[in-house]
Amino acid sequence: MPDALTIRPATLNDAQAVARIRVQGWRFAYQGLISQDYLDSLSVAKDTERMRGYLSQLPQNSPPSRSASVQGSDGEKRSFMLAVRGDAVLGFCRFSAAPDKADCAERAVPGGAMVGRLHSLYIDPDALGQSIGHTLMNHALSTFAAWGCERATLWVLEGNSRAISFYERQGWRCTGATKVDQSFGPCLVEHEMAVQL
Repeated sequence: MPDALTIRPATLNDAQAVARIRVQGWRFAYQGLISQDYLDSLSVAKDTERMRGYLSQLPQNSPPSRSASVQGSDGEKRSFMLAVRGDAVLGFCRFSAAPDKADCAERAVPGGAMVGRLHSLYIDPDALGQSIGHTLMNHALSTFAAWGCERATLWVLEGNSRAISFYERQGWRCTGATKVDQSFGPCLVEHEMAVQL
């Protein structure tokens, strides 16, 4: 009998596994949507260093002298969870929540309703079809609810029909909002999706 799938927080020791899944995920999901030259240029080694930097900032990975709270000074809450079977990392999900309109400081409402944001959800392409994404999504949605969120949003790459279909099956709907994201290098057109909690 195979080991059960468990969800646990990411640690610094997981940086390489997370980077491997992210690079493989981009190459699998974005083939034909993003320049093949860009996809071929992705490096697990470089992404591992970037991921180590990010994971070192998470409260559960801070040295004992630093605060272990998951809540930042601006009221934001953050989580980075892994789906693991045995010792194998099979997927990850990064999400946060902040007071509504916190993206615009002048419109933030202290103590107002929290809004969740799903930043990323990646599954090892070799582990697709095993309900890993569904399990990670359920964890994120239940955490959003526990944090007091009334809704959550995400951005999905234009043309990524596999991801859009997955999110729709989980109750997410397109809002009609779009943006252009250049934070990863290529110019990406993304569509916003939201779910009521």
